[in-house]
Amino acid sequence: MDHRPSDVSKQCTFCQKHYSSKPILKRHKLSCKLNPDKTNQFVCAKCSTGFSRKDNLQKHLRLCSSGTRKKETISCLYKDCKMTCFTKTNLIEHLSCVHNKNIEACKTLHFDDEASFILWKEKEEESTFSYFPRATGSQQCGETKRNYYYCQHDGSDRFHVRKEQEGRKSSRKVHIGQIKRNFLCIAKMVEIIKEDGKQREVLYNPTHSHIPCMNDIAHQPIAKSTSDLINRQISFNVGAKEIMQSVQGNVDRELRKQELTKNIAISKKSVQQRILKRKNNLRLHQNDSTSVAMKVDLLRKEAYNPIVLFRPKEQEGENVFMLGIMTESPKK
Repeated sequence: MDHRPSDVSKQCTFCQKHYSSKPILKRHKLSCKLNPDKTNQFVCAKCSTGFSRKDNLQKHLRLCSSGTRKKETISCLYKDCKMTCFTKTNLIEHLSCVHNKNIEACKTLHFDDEASFILWKEKEEESTFSYFPRATGSQQCGETKRNYYYCQHDGSDRFHVRKEQEGRKSSRKVHIGQIKRNFLCIAKMVEIIKEDGKQREVLYNPTHSHIPCMNDIAHQPIAKSTSDLINRQISFNVGAKEIMQSVQGNVDRELRKQELTKNIAISKKSVQQRILKRKNNLRLHQNDSTSVAMKVDLLRKEAYNPIVLFRPKEQEGENVFMLGIMTESPKK
């Protein structure tokens, strides 16, 4: 028998759907179609569409233009062709059928869990010099959930400011350049999460609209497995140079020119920055002395109290002392 009282407390009393947290459930009830007390407090002044939540109205206002809205379309990659499509799938079919473009067929892959999917994705990206970041948000299709991954080249090259603002907020730019060049790439992945939340079905379109280049590695994050390896070595206080050498050592020297990988792009400076960030995250306070005092207070609460204080008798004043932190076995 399945006893899940927490799930019952997060279940909508109108449509019986379950939600991951109570705040999400509360927001859902306001807009639930089966809620008899549902009211549209927020109304669009342009098209009179009602909404139960203010944030939904704000999203609507960004798209609404006096009631006449057109769905965004995708233009054909060939300049002389006037064809427009509503989805990338339609565009791929058009390029293949009309322009006879050599496009590899969509692959359907199956994975038992998220970890196996991520592992395959990292290997595929490394072998093709590509990277597929996940698009913001996901799509709920009945009992399944869909996540979309698009090529890093795909998208607008516009800087991140509001449309009504002109110019960049800062003149600073990344020294390695910008990866997005207002370009459309048809390569994509669709991750379909099954009802159990573990099994994955992935629809993969591997053909790009551009030629993947090894120089794109500079714009790509390192693999999760490599990141975990670096974090483990940092936890054992391994130096930045040694960590860099161990990560790069996984690639044969003779094959480095032919098989350039993300691991070779890892520098000593990037490892040092990660070490510094980790140390700052472990600090209990920005002030060093306050941080040490807070750490001592926490350790004193341990069952064996590992704190040892020594104050020389010949020294005057309370500010001269030695602080020691011991493990349980030496203290005994």
